[in-house]
Amino acid sequence: MYNNAIYPVTPDGQCTPFVVFDGKRYSAPAMLTFAADGQSMLVSVSEGEFDITSTRVQRGAIVRVSPAGKIADVPLFSGVARPMGMDFAPPGFGAYGGELFFADVGLWQVPVPMTQALHADGKIYRLTAAGKAVLVATGFQNPIGVRFLNGRLWVSDINGDFIAGKRELPDGFLVELQAK
Repeated sequence: MYNNAIYPVTPDGQCTPFVVFDGKRYSAPAMLTFAADGQSMLVSVSEGEFDITSTRVQRGAIVRVSPAGKIADVPLFSGVARPMGMDFAPPGFGAYGGELFFADVGLWQVPVPMTQALHADGKIYRLTAAGKAVLVATGFQNPIGVRFLNGRLWVSDINGDFIAGKRELPDGFLVELQAK
């Protein structure tokens, strides 16, 4: 996140930057997945400079990166605080098969309050074929991972357990979401 780069690691252990974000338009790449058609990588980023200690909600996006490492001019999606984990719904996940589901952390709270609960402003969205984000679930603290497994959507939430927050307690949780 902090050097604005994504690195591939080759089988022989070589590691060189694949794509470097400029830190001004987009910064702090956090999570990635591959587009359903396999033609691009989708990356969650901050719009503008990323500041994990900010007391204001920042703005994030999901951008496409080509196999050549070129960042698309127009983001796939823009407009939530901080997109994180992403996964495509499998066929048969209700009417939502093929749609991209993603987590939004909301406001990072750094340092993490040691005796108070974190803001429950984390959300899960799905992105329609028309590019509209539709709210799926709310009430998360810091949802990071989104993964479909056996026809069900699993969300991992680290709650306050992350090094930057200096809480470092095993207090994360998993939630299962089912299509209606």
